[in-house]
Amino acid sequence: MLSDSIRGQLPLLSWYPPPALDEEAKLLAICSEMHATELVEVCRLTWNREQGQEPCSVEQLGDIITTARRTTETNTLKTMYDGRSIEEFYTQIGHLERSSSAFASERRKYIRIHRVRLAQLFRPVTSAPAAPAPPEPLKIAELDNKEDRAKRLAETLNNQRAVVDSEASAAREKMIAGRVLEQQKQVQQVRKI
Repeated sequence: MLSDSIRGQLPLLSWYPPPALDEEAKLLAICSEMHATELVEVCRLTWNREQGQEPCSVEQLGDIITTARRTTETNTLKTMYDGRSIEEFYTQIGHLERSSSAFASERRKYIRIHRVRLAQLFRPVTSAPAAPAPPEPLKIAELDNKEDRAKRLAETLNNQRAVVDSEASAAREKMIAGRVLEQQKQVQQVRKI
């Protein structure tokens, strides 16, 4: 039952009321914001960790991603979801996953895109062609290049966030238009009766 709740198939808090119709767009926006900030946080944590150290192991990378997910969930929900708890957020997600197939498919699409982006950030060292010799101690000029690289990476992530936001807004508009049509059909059916 807990695993079903975590996957969004059952609500975590059964006493919590189901979301209003206008909550879908807000919850999707929160999900996309959490994914975008999680990518930035993972990049920040791995970049700080790699300074003067060997590459991350898979276990360390898992810890980094877990830490990034927890901090971004907490921070995003504080700012975008009126300070409600993570349990309340995932309860609302669970209600919508069960009641709206359009919402469920949109959320799965966001999750799939997010996983692909996370996978593109990292590649195993063994698959890299001819690994270079270990770097010499960093010089001032090299530090500037690393800062430029970090800025470029942040710009790229912001551009990707804009693409996801535009996709999300288009999907929201399409979903809202579909709902309006459904409601109009229901009104016409009621009038016929």
